[in-house]
Formats: sequence, C-alpha cells, structure tokens
Amino acid sequence: METKKVPAIISDIDGVLAHWPYPTLRTPDAINFIRQPLKELDPTNFADEDTRLPFVLLTNGGGCTEEEKIHDVNEILGLKRGVQFNADEIVLCHSPLKSIIRENYQDRLILVSGYKDLHSTMKSCNVEKYILIDEYCSLYPSLVPFGSYPREPNPELVSKIQKRLGFENTDFLKEPLQVHAIFLLADPFKWEENIQVILDLLSTPDGKIAKTMPTIGPETHIPIYSCSHDQFSRLSFRLPRIVFGAFNDTLKMLYKQVYQRDMELRFVCKPEKITFDYAKQLALKNTKYEISKFYMIGDNPNADIKGANQAGWESILVRTGVFQGAENDPTNPAKYVVDDFYEAIKLICKLENISCPL
Repeated sequence: METKKVPAIISDIDGVLAHWPYPTLRTPDAINFIRQPLKELDPTNFADEDTRLPFVLLTNGGGCTEEEKIHDVNEILGLKRGVQFNADEIVLCHSPLKSIIRENYQDRLILVSGYKDLHSTMKSCNVEKYILIDEYCSLYPSLVPFGSYPREPNPELVSKIQKRLGFENTDFLKEPLQVHAIFLLADPFKWEENIQVILDLLSTPDGKIAKTMPTIGPETHIPIYSCSHDQFSRLSFRLPRIVFGAFNDTLKMLYKQVYQRDMELRFVCKPEKITFDYAKQLALKNTKYEISKFYMIGDNPNADIKGANQAGWESILVRTGVFQGAENDPTNPAKYVVDDFYEAIKLICKLENISCPL
C-alpha cells in the first residue's frame, strides 16, 4: 500500500503575507483555502482526515514570543478560528536560540538587545540570568555619556536587577558586570549605545570591560549572536526600510576599526541551516504523514531563497516584498517566481495535484 504524502508549506511573513500591519492582496483568501482540513482540501486521498497540511511561518522578525506574534498575524490577516495559525507553527528569529541559551547560559549572565520588551522572550527560554542593554546602560550611565540616563541608577531598577540576578548587595554597581554572551534578538533601538557597550564588552576575551584601551583587540571574544542578516525589509512604506542587517555591518566595521581584528558574529536566522532545520522539525511534528516536498515562499532572495535552496527545498520567490524584479534573482535564483502568495499557493496545488478553486 502506497504511503500517503503531503507537501509542507513554509512561508515568510513580512513582504509575503503582509506589509505590516496590512495583509498583502488576496493573501487571506489563499490562506483560508489552503488551511482547510485535508478531507476538504483533498477528499479523494484524505476523506476522513481532519488535520491540515503542515504549514510553518518562518520570519527573521522577533522581539516577542511566538504566542504574541501569532496572535498579531491571525488578527492582521483576519483569520477565523478554524484556519488560524498556532504558536507551534511559527519560527521567530530567536526561536532556535532557545536551546542554545538553556543549555549554555542558565547560570551565566547574558546581555540581550532589541527594541521591544524582551522580558517575555527570556521568560519563554526559562532564563533568569540576563540583563537588557538599556538596563545595563542605566546601571552604568558613564558608558554612554551622550545618552539620556540619570547620573545615578534608578533604585527601583537596581532592586529589580539585584533580585533577578541573586545578588546579596549592590556591590555590582561599582564595576560593569561581566557578561558571558551577547544576544541581538531584535532590531536595536539606539544603535550608538548598543555599539558602544558591545565594543566595550568585547575589549577582553572574557566579557569584562578592559581597564585600559587595548592597542589591538583580543584574539578571541565572548560569543555574540545575531538573529537577522536582513539589511532591508518591505513594510507599509513604498520603499524598503533599513533593518537589522545594516546594524550588524556597522558593528563589524567599527569593531575592525577599533580593535584591528575581525569580529566573529554568529547568526541564527534565515538563511542559516540551523533556522531551516528548526522549521523543518516543526513541520514534521505537525503532521503524521510523510512529506512529499518542502515549499518555501519568500520575498528576499538573500534570506528566504538562499536558505531554501541550501536546504534542498522548492523555493518560490514572490514580487510583493524586497524582490520586485521582472525575472529571477541573479545571485540566489528561486526555482519558481510568481507575483504573490496567492499565486504561490496555486502553483503548489498544481505541482501537488490538489484541486484549487483560486
């Protein structure tokens, strides 16, 4: 008896499903169709099957929990209960980092950066030994003399940090805390402050700020992880916006100028293998059937298409986001190029012999 197979659909969000905070044209219709139970989507082969095709949202966005993001996606797309996405069907930029943080930094202090409230993200990692970069600047305002931080740390913040990190007294205010890794989980808010503090913490091999300025940087430095390569993102404005990747490039350039060495920046995001493997595992968990093919729908050739091609997936490039060319991308060409998500779903249905009324 032949084993039944289903396709897995992996899709980017910004520039594909939405120009945040608005859905792209015809996307809700396509999702309402493809998210039907299998018995309605393909009654010939799955007459009594109530489950759906495995579908995973894969984004380089972050700064929130999976539950918070999926709520926003469902709301923006106007999806009803029967077709809504669940928190186990989305991969945020930092999702694959959770195991790295839990396994390596449960008892060692890490510095976390991003423009949103990242406390909920850290809570979802079951990590207590962390400090946000704005908290770090508040505790040690002399690090960023042009910032807006009071000369004396806020007593309420000091108490909160003391409790979170398990300090018996406030001696930690005398000298900037040593950190053991830096995690850039979302677009940094104040670039100059982030860069200054990060450069300071990389002035030694162990995450302590050097007593004197080194003529040349250390041969090694503490791990620093970034959750996005993307230099541009297509949002609601008509031209792409500069995002996270540009910060990474600026940070690396200044590190090279200051320390005369190349900084080792570890990426956990599209198009990295760790991120696509994580999405694949989610898709496999969300179906009891063998997967025929993995289809990646994306708008960014350098992130979505490159990563999909490296993973051996079927890559589908849409023209509603970063890419808007007439033909294919010359550097990271997709297997297929279509106008939008709606057309991508029609294409997948055609390739998988699924009857499609779209």
